[in-house]
Amino acid sequence: MWWLLLIPGLFALSLIFGAPYVPTHKSAIDQAIKLIGLKPGQLLLELGAGDGRVALAAAKQGLRVEGFEANPLFWLIAKVRTWRYRRLVRLRLADFKSAAWPKDAAAIYVFADKFIMNYLARRLGRWPRPIRLVSYGFALPGTEPAKQVGALWRYDLNP
Repeated sequence: MWWLLLIPGLFALSLIFGAPYVPTHKSAIDQAIKLIGLKPGQLLLELGAGDGRVALAAAKQGLRVEGFEANPLFWLIAKVRTWRYRRLVRLRLADFKSAAWPKDAAAIYVFADKFIMNYLARRLGRWPRPIRLVSYGFALPGTEPAKQVGALWRYDLNP
């Protein structure tokens, strides 16, 4: 009977440590990958990988992906979903706010709320090299987007 509490408990933990699960709409995923504009072999960070749908689409385009997911259930779903592309996709069961990010990342994809976007504005303000950020649904405070397509914003950030 204890296991019936496990799944709601995992979702409660993800709400405490991050944003609730809201997937990127399927119609926006291809637009996001195009807007990210990386070449095959370049590294994309996905902050809040959810069920792995963006990581999978990026890997199918030849991008390397390092994704962070705090919810163990969604992390497992994403691992299964991206298994065929395991040489390109690394999914970490971690909160991206406390994890180290690889310095060779060329771009970041995020679908987060305004609190996370405020956090990203501070963290990326200290990023040591140019990086592209594509955000779905929320703007990066204090920064003008280089491009906007629907609910997607692209920022080309330079230190």
